[in-house]
Amino acid sequence: MNFKKALDLLLINVINFTVFLLPLVFFQPSLDPFGPVQMMVARLSIPLIFILYMLRSIREGRTAFKLNPVLLPLSGYLLAAFISVFLSVNLSVSFKYFIELAVMIFGAYIIYTAAGKNGIKKIVFMLALSHTFMAAYGIAQHFDADVFKWSTNFTGRPLGTIGNPDFFAGELLISFFIIAAYAFLEKRFRLLAVVSLLLHALCIYYTRVAGAFIGLGFGTAAFVVIAMFIKRDAAAGFPAARKKQIIAAVVIAA
Repeated sequence: MNFKKALDLLLINVINFTVFLLPLVFFQPSLDPFGPVQMMVARLSIPLIFILYMLRSIREGRTAFKLNPVLLPLSGYLLAAFISVFLSVNLSVSFKYFIELAVMIFGAYIIYTAAGKNGIKKIVFMLALSHTFMAAYGIAQHFDADVFKWSTNFTGRPLGTIGNPDFFAGELLISFFIIAAYAFLEKRFRLLAVVSLLLHALCIYYTRVAGAFIGLGFGTAAFVVIAMFIKRDAAAGFPAARKKQIIAAVVIAA
């Protein structure tokens, strides 16, 4: 294996490790917007990813930064957050929050830039896998089977030992619809995707978070619309009256 291939392999594995681990360590009792353990992983991994990416770029003789339309509004959000630091009653804490937001946002951008098309597929898989573990762990907590309860208690709330149930349920919605796309629109890994989807749905149900239920309803309506118009072959099993189906889906979600 030559140096370039070894560098590529190291880069994608560090990315996969970071993407897999960050959700798992998110839910820790803390007043920080990000859990201290999560930020520790981010502070170590994201600079390493950037260094490896720059080394690969130097090796190839060029640095390719992909234009992502999401980056502009996120940069605007970061700018507003930076300005708000100077209006805060606690400059040091507010600046710390700004730095953490910047690390996560620009870190995600570097990962997107460095991964490439095949790397993005692996990242999606890592997201699905880590959140599946989280959902299974949350179900175990519901039945008081949390082996780490001694160190992860969150004021005794249901499912609280993995963190705030409100944040937890909202986090699971992201992976729920990623996995739903594989379960309903793809043939590969369909059985595994369905199992993961059921774990997600059951865990979200046990959180008893109204906002997550609302998000799940509207998200499902949007998912049905996308399935009908973008993946028409996957939606072939639906009745022909697509307009009626869309209206029905929105009404059910509401």
